[in-house]
Amino acid sequence: MVGAAANADEEKFDEDDEEEACRSCDSLSDSGSESSEESTDYEREMDFELLVTRVCKRWREVALAIPSLWSTIVYEEPFLIDKARAYLERSQDVPLTISIDCSLNDDLREEDEEEDLEDPESAKTTEQYANLKAFLDLVHSHSSRWRSFELMVSFYALMQLGLETLASCPSAPMLEVLQLYHYEDGEEVADFSPAQLKEQNFILFHGNAPRLSQVALWGVHLDWAKSGFLAGLRDLELAYHAPDVRPSYRDFLRILRASPELTTLTLCQSGPAGYPVEWLQSISEGDSEADALVELTPTLDSPLSLTLSSLSNLVLAFMPPNYVIALLDRLHVPNVTSLALDFEDDDYTSVLEHMSSPSPVSSKPLFAGIQALKISGMPCTDVTTLCRALSTLQNVMSLNINFFHVDYIWLALLEAPEKVHRTTVTAGTVYCPRLNTFTTTGLDSISMRDLVENRERKGYPLKHVYMGVDDDVTGEDRDWLREHLETFDFFEGSDGDDDDDDGSDGVLEIDVDDQDFMAEMANNPELMAEMADQLGMDLVEDDDDQEWTDSD
Repeated sequence: MVGAAANADEEKFDEDDEEEACRSCDSLSDSGSESSEESTDYEREMDFELLVTRVCKRWREVALAIPSLWSTIVYEEPFLIDKARAYLERSQDVPLTISIDCSLNDDLREEDEEEDLEDPESAKTTEQYANLKAFLDLVHSHSSRWRSFELMVSFYALMQLGLETLASCPSAPMLEVLQLYHYEDGEEVADFSPAQLKEQNFILFHGNAPRLSQVALWGVHLDWAKSGFLAGLRDLELAYHAPDVRPSYRDFLRILRASPELTTLTLCQSGPAGYPVEWLQSISEGDSEADALVELTPTLDSPLSLTLSSLSNLVLAFMPPNYVIALLDRLHVPNVTSLALDFEDDDYTSVLEHMSSPSPVSSKPLFAGIQALKISGMPCTDVTTLCRALSTLQNVMSLNINFFHVDYIWLALLEAPEKVHRTTVTAGTVYCPRLNTFTTTGLDSISMRDLVENRERKGYPLKHVYMGVDDDVTGEDRDWLREHLETFDFFEGSDGDDDDDDGSDGVLEIDVDDQDFMAEMANNPELMAEMADQLGMDLVEDDDDQEWTDSD
């Protein structure tokens, strides 16, 4: 929208909402260090593009003239419609990133509103529903510019509103990333809820999203048979789907076949519906001989088999052992080098045996080609099976294990296998000979130091070790590990809430939000160059340092 109305909306945002959201440094008290420190912290929480506009009048004029600076449109609470409107105006015709988070304030939501949001009809009367609808109505007319669309909700009524909006878009010609997340606590359920929203009589984008390459669907299903736009993907994530809304095996294979350059596949409590009998039935469209045919050993020529030559990253989580094996028996993934596994509440010995052995569709075990392995959960204590698995991991260079959900036998076998299984392991045996990077959660520093010492003594040293910031690490062990490794550091995942005094020095944090203005600029070289050009400045690089110099 261009014209007086748009200018009025932008002016209103600048003078009212922006002033409220981005308090000027001049208006803050500098009477003491506490208020000054509070001012600095507040500015670091400001949106980068708004912080730039507060440097000076000239910088503000330049920032407002750079459309890409305003191309990320975020919905969050408290909701400011004028801010979104101004961003859309300032972004002109550049591709947009739309990010909507309706799950941020769940803990603060009134109980009666939460009850209303549980019911699809009552949800329409809530303030959050009205706010989301207003935002979606606003960005809908710009769908031809969407490059990325992300929607996160805790209540499905809000997701349904989002889906209906996406379905009303005539097309999404520039869309590359589609991420829909329905966060819901609780165990896996057999049937989708709310039941009245199970069936869909619409297709997102009218089936027209030709540039789509990355899709994540958490607890959100589509009309799989009619969603032909799920093609040409490079990254596909299906997660937390009730069994009755998962894609049929036919549709699952169609999506994979239509994505010959797929590099990453994530299946977490999801995947094709049913088991091999149902899979063959979906392929043969109810052939009466399906039950007999399914007993045949899967081969590469089987109608259920598919080779994914481009796939290099595979994630499997929260699915029964027999389901995992059935799937791997039919999907040939010869070039997977990165594998992440997270299983619980069952015995997965058979899964480890399968991954350590040739399959009906491959003469090479899956583990044999893995270079990076992450195990977040793996219920198995059979030493013979574990020895076989580790002996197959000849090429693994990076190993990440969560010892809160993985048996310590893994550690013992990595350190001194002959002490654990003397009957079959000969002295001097070293598993994972190429391992150089080890990341752990739930392990103490004494155990880690013993592992590092043993592998170094045997001539297979670790080079890089990362431990959880909340793990038990003494100062002495920390210093020793840093002396004997090329890298020793702590990491804190994005969900970590607790601080660790011992690990405060050298903590690698994920999702850092407090970068200052110049650090943000340094991470945006294209933006720096554009601003330098607008300001009549030369961007000078001196070794690793970058600084602004005025050419006038």
